[in-house]
Amino acid sequence: MNSLPEQWIVMEIGQVGEVVAGGTPSTKKDEYWGTDICWITPLDLSGYKEKYISKGRKSLTKLGLEKSSARLIPKDSILFSSRAPIGYVAVAANELATNQGFKNLIPSPIIESDFLYYYFKSIKKMAYELASGTTFKELSAARFAKIPVPVPPKKEQQVIVEKIEELFSDLDNAVENLQKAREQLKVYRQSILKNAFEGKLTNKNVKEGELPKGWKIFPLKQIVKTIDGDRGHNYPKKDEFYEEGYCLFLSTKNVRQGKFVFEENIFISKEKDEILKGGKLQLNDVVVTTRGTLGNVALYDNKIPFKNVRLNSGMLILRVLNQQVLDNYYLMKFISSPFFNKQLKEKQSGTAQPQIPANVLREIQIPLPSSTKEQKTIVAEIESRFSVCDQMEETIETSLKQAEALRQSILKQAFDGKLTEQWRKDYPDLISGENSAAALLAKIKAEKEALKKKK
Repeated sequence: MNSLPEQWIVMEIGQVGEVVAGGTPSTKKDEYWGTDICWITPLDLSGYKEKYISKGRKSLTKLGLEKSSARLIPKDSILFSSRAPIGYVAVAANELATNQGFKNLIPSPIIESDFLYYYFKSIKKMAYELASGTTFKELSAARFAKIPVPVPPKKEQQVIVEKIEELFSDLDNAVENLQKAREQLKVYRQSILKNAFEGKLTNKNVKEGELPKGWKIFPLKQIVKTIDGDRGHNYPKKDEFYEEGYCLFLSTKNVRQGKFVFEENIFISKEKDEILKGGKLQLNDVVVTTRGTLGNVALYDNKIPFKNVRLNSGMLILRVLNQQVLDNYYLMKFISSPFFNKQLKEKQSGTAQPQIPANVLREIQIPLPSSTKEQKTIVAEIESRFSVCDQMEETIETSLKQAEALRQSILKQAFDGKLTEQWRKDYPDLISGENSAAALLAKIKAEKEALKKKK
């Protein structure tokens, strides 16, 4: 911990409040689960943006609380997830309990809950480094209680919270605007694709609802062959997959929008490859994901570093029958377009798992210019405009990362005493005498002694 202002003191979490763990009653006993006691798990804080939390997805009955190691903690207690994952933070908006995935702090009344909330937000990395475990990391109550806390005078705690929230509010507005811009780029990309397959990128004065002269509409089955991955009894088993091998066995995670991503690759042997019958890629095949995340599409061209590739049963190969009729890249862009997605939604039947059956895909209509030259021009126009979008998105992503780094920097400055340097000079009386941190420590000790005597 960096050098702190002389008016501050350093304590441990266990000294500024009572550390309380949580628990879970038996899930097999219906009488333990009801609506009496609000009960929080780390899952309830996944993606949670608010400071305060009042309830989770599940609640306990009074009996459920009694039959577990969970304990009621009062309003304004700090919740800190100590496993799966470490570092979620929230303040109890009311009396509640948590599961064993938390180390909670019931703070001393002379320590600001909001101050501790923001401090806990700043110690995620430290907490993770203190955790132990092999299957998953967990922070013990003992180690959590030993984490140091910089404690300023009470009034300065309040000022720090005000300054953090003021700066975070400005940062949140900036992030919101960046996220809106990112969403607008997605809409713009779709409008480019819509115009492309309506002929508007290469033809002036196209009437709404009509295609340019010479364009025709074909069902994909007339110009494209669909090829599935092998689904039979020869389909590779887990012990037949390798980190290296003769043939790359493509999965849906390898296919993103417009490109292949070769991460966490799996391979099969030459012998296994020769047994399989379906799903072998040829140069210029278009691959589309047909299960799970639908419609991700990529083209297997000569830039791909793997020469032997098969795909699993969650994808289809689209193989152009005549290169003089349909350009492969034009087909790939079409699969990403609103024209394709609209038809897909209309033709899809409701299923438990989203998928694109081959027979449905073959019936989808594709608008085609009369020449592949115009198709290539359309592809070039799309890529030129998308390139500008890519640059803008890259700038947005960089700015979002910088915003998160700035958020952490604000917290660091706050708990190093930098945010309130001028305030301390302006209001020396509020951080001295009975308002000092030393006096605060004495009060905490006196409070604990009084509690011991009561017991």
